[in-house]
Formats: sequence, C-alpha cells, structure tokens
Amino acid sequence: HMVLGFNGMITQLTAEQADYIGVKQEGPYKPEHYKY
Repeated sequence: HMVLGFNGMITQLTAEQADYIGVKQEGPYKPEHYKY
C-alpha cells in the first residue's frame, strides 16, 4: 500500500509541478528523473 500511495503521489506531484513550471511532462525534464 505504501508503494502504491507513494507512486500515485509522485505522479500527481510531477503533473502539478510540470503544470506549475509551465513545461510539459514530455519536455526536457522526465518524471522518472524527478524521482531520483
């Protein structure tokens, strides 16, 4: 459950951050890189 919640949280966070920054998720910064 922890991993699932964490994964979902990360996805939502990256989506919000991408929108906030004004850059698409498919842009130069990948969500996978954000995790690390």
